[in-house]
Amino acid sequence: MKYILNIENVSFSYNDKLIIDNINFDVQHKEIISIVGPSGCGKSTLLRLVSQLETPQSGNISTNHFNGEKSTFRYLFQDYDAFPWFTTLENIRKSVPDTTIILNDEIENLLTKLGIWESRNKYPKELSVGMRKRLGLARCLIAKPTLLLLDEPFSALDIDTKIETYSILQNIQKEYEQTIIMITHDLQEAVLLSNKVLISSSLPFKIKSITDIPFEYPRTDKIYADFRFQELTNQIRKEISSK
Repeated sequence: MKYILNIENVSFSYNDKLIIDNINFDVQHKEIISIVGPSGCGKSTLLRLVSQLETPQSGNISTNHFNGEKSTFRYLFQDYDAFPWFTTLENIRKSVPDTTIILNDEIENLLTKLGIWESRNKYPKELSVGMRKRLGLARCLIAKPTLLLLDEPFSALDIDTKIETYSILQNIQKEYEQTIIMITHDLQEAVLLSNKVLISSSLPFKIKSITDIPFEYPRTDKIYADFRFQELTNQIRKEISSK
């Protein structure tokens, strides 16, 4: 399978402190990859490098073209991302370049899928935490990026809202044929959503292992009862805590 993202011998330091240490991995088209590891190990820095907000001191990060078009990406930061002075609908319209034509039906379809169409005229402060998270996701998705970078996208949600949002994300990812790289501290979330889970060491960030997740999509919370799910989650937890 052709990769959409290739990271080769990438290292990054900040103020002479090594943050990313010579990492190598590929991400295939339409994969969902979760990155897990100890707090402060450089996971968010890796996403900043992929998104070109930072530049590696050594190595190379490259993307492939698909369907004759250059690969594009959107980054959903850990802190929910929206303009507080715009309504939900205005936030969506402000999320694409002026040259991009977005049809009203297209916006309605996306916001309906995310369950926030009825709140299109509300301001972010009037939305629940879960709805604000979905608004941030909608702002990324409306541009139809090839690669979606998510930093702790579900961290502030209660368990019922998380389960509902997992289902929404899987459906949209399949329809839009997106590739997703996601940072999470929730190991069950990582196993439920991902094709692969990349496990990092403590700072500096180094890849300890990559675990393939064998379950078919779509996946629901019923997977929690599967002994294989429990074994994989425990295996990843032990790998993170091991020296």
